[in-house]
Amino acid sequence: MKILFTNLLILFKIYTILGQQNLPMMFKNNPTRWSELNWVEGSKSNNQWFKNRLQPIVVDDTIYLFDNYRGLSETGISYVYNGFIIKKMNKITGQKYWELLKTYNSFDNRKAISQFQINENILNVTLYDEGNPGSGVSDWNECYPAHISIDINKGLVIDSNFVDYTDHTVPKFQSIAGSEGESVITNPRFYITQDGYVQREYSTGDLGFIETNIDFKGHFLSKDTTRTFFKYKPYDFRYFDNPDGTIGALLISKTFNWNDREMKYLKYDKSLNLIDSTDLSHHFTDTISQFNLYRADQGYIITVTAFVDIATRSEKYTYHLFDIDGNLVDILIYNFRDGIDNGIGYGWLFPMVDIVNKRLILTHSRQNKVSESTYFELIVSDRDSVDRIMRIEVDGNKDHFRTQYATMMSNGDILLNVAQFAKNNPASPNWFSWIMLDGQKMNIVSSTKDDIQPSDRLKLYPNPSSGLITIQNLEHPVNVKIYNLSGEIVKSLENVTNQVNVIDLPTGMYTMDIRNNQISERHKIMKVE
Repeated sequence: MKILFTNLLILFKIYTILGQQNLPMMFKNNPTRWSELNWVEGSKSNNQWFKNRLQPIVVDDTIYLFDNYRGLSETGISYVYNGFIIKKMNKITGQKYWELLKTYNSFDNRKAISQFQINENILNVTLYDEGNPGSGVSDWNECYPAHISIDINKGLVIDSNFVDYTDHTVPKFQSIAGSEGESVITNPRFYITQDGYVQREYSTGDLGFIETNIDFKGHFLSKDTTRTFFKYKPYDFRYFDNPDGTIGALLISKTFNWNDREMKYLKYDKSLNLIDSTDLSHHFTDTISQFNLYRADQGYIITVTAFVDIATRSEKYTYHLFDIDGNLVDILIYNFRDGIDNGIGYGWLFPMVDIVNKRLILTHSRQNKVSESTYFELIVSDRDSVDRIMRIEVDGNKDHFRTQYATMMSNGDILLNVAQFAKNNPASPNWFSWIMLDGQKMNIVSSTKDDIQPSDRLKLYPNPSSGLITIQNLEHPVNVKIYNLSGEIVKSLENVTNQVNVIDLPTGMYTMDIRNNQISERHKIMKVE
């Protein structure tokens, strides 16, 4: 009995030391609806690398998750992308309906996800296919198009297509080349068509889209180029598939040191005919060191500019949120504090669209000290500062994480893709999880559906406006103060009963503070020409 008790004590101590290692991330106070760990059976924990490739597909209460896999050879050399995992989940309960995992453990036959397409009960997933099986030749910089067809009810591959690799007349195309994410300028993608495939990429040499049509056997059919025009020296170009079927793109060019700058949002139809072009340049008036990230999320576009002042050791990040038509929706400014934010054990910022409240949210996974647990918080703009609306801590201090991807469901729940790491080594995450956080417990939506939030009492329209803004639902006169993004009062009015005229304000984003004995609300407004 004494020996058994000693063994149990040893096991308890081992578990305590390990913490949550090799488990889906868990938080204190249970804000998590569900967690789903990505895992390859038979592989070691240091060989469990997954990279989110595509935004999840949400259909009613069903969600499809896509990750590319990076494995290691027996000698410890990275295969780079050499497989993928696709899952069908219930987004409310976390029930997993099915999982499809494919790994290709050789340097001449690797495959990775490109794009997806749902057609009735079939999920078609196009692949980058290295396509040199048995050759011993590694050439992941180029690839062939391929696809698999999955029965969405059973998760079974019911059809697939791979080209004849022995046919030397079949061309190869640029691949993702094993990069960690989508490359900055050139981002080749394969889409399935009725006649075969189309590869779309952006050419830095030709300064335009190149679309190459290929039949299912891999043979060349046709090639089209759609050119873009930059005002200054090209800096970056990103494109993405909009929810309405159009193609959105952000075009960035500049002169030296950002003295002159061009930011444009371009909208194309499926045939790459230009529908609209919106100049966003006037929204970016701050000093810029770099335009270092932007992404599309839920039909919105998020940009972030950074300014690093070496003399004062300060960093300023300005996030802009635009809708699918290029209209400015929100701005969030985050100032790093010297000795605080840059002195932490680990920190990671990731922007997300709050589709419930139509605003920007900055997600923050952070570790203040190596001896403390990681925590996760949500940050929103509050006039000239930021407001942390929620903070949750990881259960235990042995595991830490960084947010790889974040998006919000229509009910306010937040879906995260996180990289988890132990021993305070964020450079080497050991496993990856999908986590659904409860929108009510994260202060996104009210816990009582019938509650009317104060911010819902008043409605302002039109917004954006070039002149008069009507304040709807006012029962008594109010005092109004309008602040610019620096927190300065630019307009002050008393006894307002219906409308506010902003015609005299410069174009830009403002906060309107509305108060009387019954009301205290702040609304973001946009002044346009």
